[in-house]
Amino acid sequence: MKYLFLNHYAFENINSSVSKQDIIEIFTNLATLSKDINEFDSQLIFDNKLASFIDYIKLIEDRAIRIFLMAKIRNPKPFCSDSFDEYSEDENIVLGNCIVDGTDIDILENFLACAMFLDSPIVTPKSICINECFLDDIIYIKCDDTSRELKNYFLEDRINILKDIEIYIDSLDIEPLEYCLRRFKNSNLNFSYLENNYGFTVLNPTQKKEFLSTFHKFSQMSWNDIIKSSANKKGLNYKPYDGNWFKNTQYSNTNIFKFRTSQKYRCFGYREKDKFFVLRFEVDHKTSDNG
Repeated sequence: MKYLFLNHYAFENINSSVSKQDIIEIFTNLATLSKDINEFDSQLIFDNKLASFIDYIKLIEDRAIRIFLMAKIRNPKPFCSDSFDEYSEDENIVLGNCIVDGTDIDILENFLACAMFLDSPIVTPKSICINECFLDDIIYIKCDDTSRELKNYFLEDRINILKDIEIYIDSLDIEPLEYCLRRFKNSNLNFSYLENNYGFTVLNPTQKKEFLSTFHKFSQMSWNDIIKSSANKKGLNYKPYDGNWFKNTQYSNTNIFKFRTSQKYRCFGYREKDKFFVLRFEVDHKTSDNG
């Protein structure tokens, strides 16, 4: 996770209830997050469109933060990274024909194109954003012949952002399954019975990050929290699976449950006492729709 991209759309048509002090606090938090993720060799990429907020930044009392933000906005990094040549051989990142699903927001030559190209997440200051398409933890991009999902972090969840970056870095050195077997050994998750044909081998890099991020969240929750978060089909949406996907398998008579790792992705398995045994992943929602 080398780059994260600040959502500059959140700063357009700001929520009318937001005060001058709120905006100052947001920029202060952006500086804090930027410095924190730098320790992981990650960068938060700003857009020079934020130059219109310079007068707010000048009001920040902490001189070091003020100078940092001034430099960040007045001298933004090149279009998609901190070096021009990282993407120059693949100019399709500036092509159009892709929009934020359900809107007329074209991703042509903006941070969303960069995020798609580099498989990077977005950071949105939720407290000032009024555009509903940026208020979910996934941003859906619709193109002529495909669709994509971008991870959308909220600035207010700085701790979770740092945790996910740490998870991502830890997982780079070993295969995802081995990582899960080690990382969640003493948690409420068990990956010993994950079926290879329905496991990490069927996931692309973006999907792997989504699943790993959710597993980390799941492992930090009590069963009461998991069930409570699933009320009204929200949160993990942990619930029984009543379909036929496990028919004629050794789990035919097992009470199978499922939970969401994104709006579209699901994890299937069964609970035994306080342990959830992960069996299969699904990324197209077809199986989940039938049970």
